[in-house]
Amino acid sequence: MKIFKNLELFGSELGLLEDFDLIQSMYIRCFGSMSKTTVKRYLQFKYFPLKILGKNIIHNKILDFGCAFGGFGFMLARKFKGTVVCLYDISEDAETRCNYIINKGKYENVTFISRDELEKESGFTLTILTDVLEHIEDDYVVLKDIYKRTLDGGYVFISTPFYTSDSLTLDDKFHGHVRTGYDIVEIQNLLEEVGFNRIIKPEKRLINSGLFLYYLDKLYQKITKLPSDPILTFQNFRQLNIFRKTMLALLWPIYRLMMELDIIFHGIPGDSIILLAQKKKQ
Repeated sequence: MKIFKNLELFGSELGLLEDFDLIQSMYIRCFGSMSKTTVKRYLQFKYFPLKILGKNIIHNKILDFGCAFGGFGFMLARKFKGTVVCLYDISEDAETRCNYIINKGKYENVTFISRDELEKESGFTLTILTDVLEHIEDDYVVLKDIYKRTLDGGYVFISTPFYTSDSLTLDDKFHGHVRTGYDIVEIQNLLEEVGFNRIIKPEKRLINSGLFLYYLDKLYQKITKLPSDPILTFQNFRQLNIFRKTMLALLWPIYRLMMELDIIFHGIPGDSIILLAQKKKQ
């Protein structure tokens, strides 16, 4: 079936790192990222901007801004082998791990760039900002700088939480957020203010997920719940005991497939802001 051929093992490059033992590395290489939050971001990207841009734009140069460990950048480097992919993050840990993956995985079209190197770059056909803006105090300055470095006719993809309150929650503080999120009109106005003239939003989802996915989600949460962290991440995956890892390995292929089918047949969930903005063609 075509759906199985299109299943990308998003985050599988993390299995190249030396942070894991042999069994843990095998899990990641076989299943990719098993973080619900990470894979959900990827599926939103796959079935909204990538579906649109795959047909309408030749990707010569891509910037994964605030890349963390480079999941989106490495995925796009595999998909568009003739494209230059630049990874950028202020975290030294991210820089170390991304460079290790680049060398170990022989990603010849991927480069991790410093702030000074970013200052010299321009001509990006696509910049990715997945759950980044809520971490940045002066969002206008960052978006204006990205606009300046975007090729005429190029795009920026943004995903960010909805605004909920002026007060940060414990979850916001845990993740280093400076704001809870944005109002949809606020983020659109901000993009237009820096110069992006065309804002594209996904179609409104009309159908909720079925009960089967609901109960799979509940089971996943029960298996991956840790006292110290609210969500499963690359860093805390090692804290799961062998029983939980085994249960997760059995559940994940079904859960992962159902998440993808849910988006294919029901559309993209409206639980966060997802936008694609284009710079005017000259």
